[in-house]
Amino acid sequence: MKSGFTLIEVTVALAIFALASVALTQSFISGMFSLENFKYHDSMEDSLTFVYSQVLANKERKDIEKGGDIKTIESGTVKWNAKIEKTTVLELYKVTVNVTFDDEKFLKKPQNFQEEFYLYRPEWAELGERDEFLRTRIKERESKERESAI
Repeated sequence: MKSGFTLIEVTVALAIFALASVALTQSFISGMFSLENFKYHDSMEDSLTFVYSQVLANKERKDIEKGGDIKTIESGTVKWNAKIEKTTVLELYKVTVNVTFDDEKFLKKPQNFQEEFYLYRPEWAELGERDEFLRTRIKERESKERESAI
């Protein structure tokens, strides 16, 4: 009797090996895509944080309202603009920053981000605004006191 494998046994073994190879290759490719996606989002977050810090570090209200471009290392040139609104708290401002990543070297399609920040900036207050605010608060308090006394 001859020892060895039959043709069917070899074919079945090759089929099992091929299926295992395909599964392992698919897992490897999926892992590579996940890693690349993670790196992309991580660098995008870093660029976004950098842009926000540059915008908010600016003390000049006119410069912030004007907007502009910032060059980042990982995402190319980024466009930004901001809207500044007064709040009910004196010298506290709501700043809405819009950031657009649209450098074709780094991205396939433009991506927009928006974030709101509250900044305490006494130097942004207009002349007489503080006095007017305090007068209004005093009048409100006096009217409340009168109402509660009745």
